Amino acid sequence: MSYIGTKTKKVTAYGRSRTAIIAVHEDFTPIKDKENIPNRLLHSPSANKRPPLLVKPSSNDGGNVRKPTSSLIQKGGSDETKAIQHVNIKQPEVQREKEDQRSKDDRQEKQGEETQRGWGHSRSSRSLLVVRRTPVKRAAIIPHTPPPKQKSSKGGKKKRQVISCVEIVSNKQSVQPPPQSLAQQIPNQPSTISTIPDVAQNISALTRQLAQINISKPLDLVPSVQPTKSLNRLLSTCTTSTVIPLDDLFYSPAFRGLFRYRADHIIRKIGEASYSEVFAVKMKDEELVVKIIPLHDGRSVEWNVEEHGGRDYPERSEVEDVLREVEVTKRMSKLPGGGFVEYKGTFIAGGIYSAELLEPWDQFKSTIGSASTRPDCFDSEQLYAVLVLNDGGIDLESFNFDPVKGWEQAVGVFWQVADSLGRAEDWARFEHRDLHEGQILISSHPQTHTQTSNHLDPSSTGIKTTIIDFGLSRLDQQFTFEPIYAELPEEVYEGVGDQWNVYRNMREVVRDRWEGFHSITNVMWLHYILKYMLHRIPSLRKPSLPGPLRPVRRGTGTRSRIKPDPPTEAALEAYAMLCKIDEAMKNSLVGKKGRVDFESAGEVVDWGRAMGWVE
Repeated sequence: MSYIGTKTKKVTAYGRSRTAIIAVHEDFTPIKDKENIPNRLLHSPSANKRPPLLVKPSSNDGGNVRKPTSSLIQKGGSDETKAIQHVNIKQPEVQREKEDQRSKDDRQEKQGEETQRGWGHSRSSRSLLVVRRTPVKRAAIIPHTPPPKQKSSKGGKKKRQVISCVEIVSNKQSVQPPPQSLAQQIPNQPSTISTIPDVAQNISALTRQLAQINISKPLDLVPSVQPTKSLNRLLSTCTTSTVIPLDDLFYSPAFRGLFRYRADHIIRKIGEASYSEVFAVKMKDEELVVKIIPLHDGRSVEWNVEEHGGRDYPERSEVEDVLREVEVTKRMSKLPGGGFVEYKGTFIAGGIYSAELLEPWDQFKSTIGSASTRPDCFDSEQLYAVLVLNDGGIDLESFNFDPVKGWEQAVGVFWQVADSLGRAEDWARFEHRDLHEGQILISSHPQTHTQTSNHLDPSSTGIKTTIIDFGLSRLDQQFTFEPIYAELPEEVYEGVGDQWNVYRNMREVVRDRWEGFHSITNVMWLHYILKYMLHRIPSLRKPSLPGPLRPVRRGTGTRSRIKPDPPTEAALEAYAMLCKIDEAMKNSLVGKKGRVDFESAGEVVDWGRAMGWVE
């Protein structure tokens, strides 16, 4: 296809330093002011005024580029024409006039000069254009994959680009440069004018390269999931039904959508269990708890205990067990009156632990200590269930009670936990079956009712309790009333201590009928929590009467003490109350005569109301 004599102008491709020769039609408005234009540039024959090229929206490019109606661009199927079809140029104001009466020899000489430049086409049907340097607010658009939007420059000023003799005011926002690896593959364009075939070739090559770019996670970083019935059921209950790389989880829109605000997050480890690691993720002033549970997928793992300092490979949970815990957590977070942890969401993640998680894990071990194996031992095929919960505070084991009001707070902990269990028994026939000191969280609460002694009211006690972790719990489903339960693993019967005694006592009561409802197990765990606060918390010291003994009064032979101040008197009353509850519950559980018979946590609360201890 020949282009000798074609009226052209130099245009730079959008956002890059390459140029193209764009053929322009000859039937433009004649130049009226001939005096200001050199005669050597006046070569165009006169033509009638023609409006700018009309355009129609194209359905193939997302509405960003319109299809020109010019006959030059519409006809022909060559690569050069296709390249032009992708270009939409809103023409600047151009003028032309009849060319001077020049001799045929002069025109041939001009044609020879242009042929030597490589333009080698006839100019019989088109003439050279004269383009004024007057800035025109038009845009030249080359279709391409839209880059991510960036914030506009300060003051909202439009960025201006000058292309040859035409000034273009770009309404597009600033864009990011292409990736380094892709930019290196684009050949450097010369500063001189390039031919249309070059532009077409470059656009075609760039299009192929962009088509090969995949912004999703590389496949080798996402575990190859073999879907099972249990895993599909678990995915169906999750916030998203796809597996997310573990190192991308905290940046995913689904996870960040659980927070009220979007901001940079901070991760710290706050706890651990036999089957999970617990972290806190904070954005601004909001903090959520993330429980990461490795899933057992049936794969065998080679592990040398001696090479890892005598530590075993981390425990992994069965998918069915995690599914049960998720369902129980969802159900109990809706308990009227609260008292159980608030459920936020669940995700299935895969891959290795990133440094973002390993660094807080190491810090936790160096400051507090850890009995778990460092989770960097998991490979890229490992799957995890990630439970996201509301932050309920500090667990009972780590909570520091107030030096003055500590025993009043302890009374509040006991009655609030007992009340939550009692309501759950009536609402869903619930048993926790694993309610040790690590499963009760305590948070501070504004103490606004200091004149009352309602131990069930957080505004009176200054603390609020939350029950967590339902891996071994039992309850009835909401509509079918089918039980959700788990049999206790055999290893819990082998431990030594009060906690392990409770497991063995439960087995004697349940007698392998774990699907049934046995509310007395809640009484067993309430008694365990009570004894733990009375004897094993360092910040709770047994209160004593203040002051020395007064001298013996004459004629009486007795000594008397100074009357305690109100805080000490309140501590003595709270401690005495807990001791009486301990004695009553112990007698009930061992079956002594004259005992108070407690069969459920609800009956314990009713007894407390009868004693005038709770309202």
